[in-house]
Amino acid sequence: YSGRVGYVGATVNPRNRTFEAELVLSNPGLVIKPEMVANIQILRRTVADAIVVPQDALVRVEEGFLAFVVDVDESGAEVAESRSVVLGASQRSQVVVEEGLNPGDRLIVLGQNLVTGGDRVRVVRTREVPPATSASAGEEL
Repeated sequence: YSGRVGYVGATVNPRNRTFEAELVLSNPGLVIKPEMVANIQILRRTVADAIVVPQDALVRVEEGFLAFVVDVDESGAEVAESRSVVLGASQRSQVVVEEGLNPGDRLIVLGQNLVTGGDRVRVVRTREVPPATSASAGEEL
């Protein structure tokens, strides 16, 4: 079913961390009954051309967050390069990177806490992520 949010409560229930929301849905055949319980997803916004990464791939530092990407040095060796990143919206364990990464960067997602900028790395597995035109905030691209 698709619908729109008609009302959102102004306060959160401190006991169960929920709040009231009312959805406006079409109900042909009167299948949806009052007081039914549902799992819903609310699309808050769509982010075009987003770079979305796992939050676990980022390293928290005093100034914010770092991402490590694989680069090639002058000798042709693969090395870790440290990048400061600016984060945007997040959902579950995914986060939008607004600044600091570029499409096609090879992000280090395992062992990123064990490297520093300039360390030689050995890539043992890669996963290509197809480009997309847009995604819901937090959707993996």
